Amino acid sequence: MFLWTPSAAFALPTVDEPWRSGAAAPADAALLVGIEDYAFLPDVPHARRDLAAVTDLLIHTRGVPAEHVVRLDGGSVEQLQNGLERARAALGAGGRLWVYFSGHGAADPASGALLLVGDDARPDPAVFATRGLPVDALVAGLPAGSVVLLDTCWAGAARTGGALLADTRFAVPTWAAAPPAEVTVWTAAGPGELASGLDPARHGAFTYFVVGALRGWADGEVDGAPDGNVTLDEARSYVTRGLAAAGVASQTPTLAGQARPDALVSGRLEAAPPIEAFAARPAAGVVGGVIAGEPPNPLAALGYRAPLRHVGGSRYADATDRTLDLGLLYGSLGGDLSGEEAQRAYRRALTPTAVGAGLATVGVLELALVSWIPFLQYSKAVNRGLSCDDADAIEYLCIDEQKTLVSGVVLTSSSLALIGTGLGLTLGTKQRRIDAREALVEAAEARLPAE
Repeated sequence: MFLWTPSAAFALPTVDEPWRSGAAAPADAALLVGIEDYAFLPDVPHARRDLAAVTDLLIHTRGVPAEHVVRLDGGSVEQLQNGLERARAALGAGGRLWVYFSGHGAADPASGALLLVGDDARPDPAVFATRGLPVDALVAGLPAGSVVLLDTCWAGAARTGGALLADTRFAVPTWAAAPPAEVTVWTAAGPGELASGLDPARHGAFTYFVVGALRGWADGEVDGAPDGNVTLDEARSYVTRGLAAAGVASQTPTLAGQARPDALVSGRLEAAPPIEAFAARPAAGVVGGVIAGEPPNPLAALGYRAPLRHVGGSRYADATDRTLDLGLLYGSLGGDLSGEEAQRAYRRALTPTAVGAGLATVGVLELALVSWIPFLQYSKAVNRGLSCDDADAIEYLCIDEQKTLVSGVVLTSSSLALIGTGLGLTLGTKQRRIDAREALVEAAEARLPAE
């Protein structure tokens, strides 16, 4: 039988490797916030990975200077406000200010005002709103042309569906979502909806498709003619289509305000995977220990084409210049781990190199710091004509000359043996790793159609 569920063997196209477009936006600045760990509320799965993906997007694809990016892995209301001031201070003339938030959102139980919830908020209606940053206050202080991306919802629920405040209904009035016209606010979900996670990608669903769209997947989305630019209209259309393809029906991203007419990203952009790559696929079911079905080739379904070539580290590229890592190759051959976990397991299995490097290092240190002492003692005693019975011999740390010489030879020999063993193990396992990678790539490549 087949189990209709996303599987690690069908890894979604990655947004976790930086895509370098060659573009530069030297006047831009950004405040990027990802709050995964809340002290008193449910955690937000994948928010930390969301933060990393958006950081890479703005720095490597948009071209925002790294020193202009304020990145908060968690934070209270005060820290969010301080981070915003730092980002505003880094903004240059004509630049665009980006604000991103992945974490809990809610509506003030009393007023309905939208809040970005700080990591120290407590599940107490009496004080809950005081530990959230009002969205209207955030947006009101932003310069024209700013873009605000909020992977959160206002219904008072976590990504996993649990309530932030028990027995509390969060009613969001429609007026609460209207920002100034000159600022764009793009939110993961509408009033009363849940902003869900996309577990196969290990990201929030909204963040995953926004990052993908702005890496280049949305280029040509509206008119079918890619031109090296992604506009807000293209990105919005692509995100909507991607969520639908992935079966995410719990949320409808909302866009308010008006963006500047220039493109959000430009340059050498990443080609879009086929939209079918996001659909749930049948994974091989196991009944009584017997595999009841074999999945189709996931790499081919994702649009990859042979041949594959090594581009550095654990990264490979296919015939269309789309990149993939060893974890995805492993998964394509039936591995039951996620791409990232598979890659770690692969390295653990094939890389005792660290042990060899450690042995070699210990040998070098022993040779440099220990072995020379007996020889120095022996040399000093002999060169000064002293024996160990002479009163002045203690000045040279003298022991019996012959024993000293023998001990030096033994220590030096053991040091050289450690160095040799370590280097041999390191070089030998390196070659084994190369051979294993080549075998893995060859097996995956054999299942791909040619370009």
